[in-house]
Amino acid sequence: MPRKTVAIVATLVAVVVLLAGLRWTGTPAAGSEGRAAPALTPEVGPVESDPQAPEAGTPRAPAFAMASLPPPDAPLATVFDALAEAADAGDVRASCRLAWDLKRCQTLDARQRIPDFHMDSAAHAAAGSTAEAELIGEVIAAQNRVARDRAMCEGLTDDRLAQSSQRMLQAARLGHAPSQSMFAMWPSFGSRLSLDDVDIVAFHRDNAMTLLRRAAAHGEPTALFGLMHACHFGELRLSHGTIEVGRDPACAMATALALRGVADPRTIEDADEVIRESAAQLDAEARDRVRRQADAYRSRLGAQPLVDLARGIFAPYLQSPCQDLGAQA
Repeated sequence: MPRKTVAIVATLVAVVVLLAGLRWTGTPAAGSEGRAAPALTPEVGPVESDPQAPEAGTPRAPAFAMASLPPPDAPLATVFDALAEAADAGDVRASCRLAWDLKRCQTLDARQRIPDFHMDSAAHAAAGSTAEAELIGEVIAAQNRVARDRAMCEGLTDDRLAQSSQRMLQAARLGHAPSQSMFAMWPSFGSRLSLDDVDIVAFHRDNAMTLLRRAAAHGEPTALFGLMHACHFGELRLSHGTIEVGRDPACAMATALALRGVADPRTIEDADEVIRESAAQLDAEARDRVRRQADAYRSRLGAQPLVDLARGIFAPYLQSPCQDLGAQA
């Protein structure tokens, strides 16, 4: 494997462990307090098999919707039942808020280490340099986010926290593209699996790539990033194991081409290498098809602002969940 390819893998793993911090540490439960976790089947519908379907990534109309959502950063323990009731009735805004607020709480322990990481980096920067000042700013911002999330998560019981995977899947099934991408790439269950996890782990194994393709078809940058790596390396690498998906140079090249228009310089550098390696495996006709697919992805990205994937794939979503739905207004 080329040295640069190895670097891509190392960078991706480091980002997952440090910035996403999505390793599950609790014991999943059905939910003995308040509302139970949603079942894997029917009430919010299955994952359709066609990732290019018109409704791909499009939130569905709810049977019941909250008139207004709780204020941002409201203590989750106090608003959990209201959000869960609306989410179970099909309100994608409530479902997203509940899923991502749970994710913020579930990743809190891991994210508490981020300020120390930035502080160590600042200590190695030249005194008085711009780099040092930027890193110190990162330390302060990370400390503020941790303090905010610690207050938001206070009083949340373990059985409610254990609903994190199910609630993210619920938002994904309701058509929320970032939730589809998050559930596919970093579900809340990790290496400490129990028998309670069997159904959702099996569901994830069978549907992760479908969810990624649906989110990418909607123009979700994190899904394009995940697809690029999965199709290039032939596998989804997760904290609880690896899902073999097979190498697909056409998919890898199309997603890499699309990412070039919205990603940070480091990710563009990685995408360019994927494009070069993939193009060498395709004939002229296949490369033309790839470019058309990349154009389709670009059309869905629209006026998407720059996404700094190198600094944390889901970091902006964890900092301000569901803004694409107006759920933090």
